[in-house]
Amino acid sequence: MDYCKNIIAKFISAMQKRPGLLAVLAFLSGVASFALVDRKESFSQVIAIFLLISWLWLIIDNWLRDKVEEKFGVVVSPNVMRFALQMVQQESLFFALPFFLAVTQWDHPQAFFTSLIVLCAVISVIDPF
Repeated sequence: MDYCKNIIAKFISAMQKRPGLLAVLAFLSGVASFALVDRKESFSQVIAIFLLISWLWLIIDNWLRDKVEEKFGVVVSPNVMRFALQMVQQESLFFALPFFLAVTQWDHPQAFFTSLIVLCAVISVIDPF
């Protein structure tokens, strides 16, 4: 157990010292999920549950950071936690985007909604920079 605590503490410390490294890991995670994820209904259910958990995480963010500090002795920056949450939300957006692009009828008002989703995807990529 102490080994796990030590690894987690070192990872959190490294992410706080080099915030750009977290952005690189997030980008690599996104590329891997795009290339490796099989977009099927069963997996989308897992993604939906994961999103619910991440929204719960957002609600208990301050409490969770306090518990990490108490348990591992590492003060986690709110920016690190929020960046991780942003990464989860961005992953879900890019997971769902191909579904919207595949079913959109571009001569229908639905095209406006899909265009907004594409715009949000572009903004979410530019935002961390």
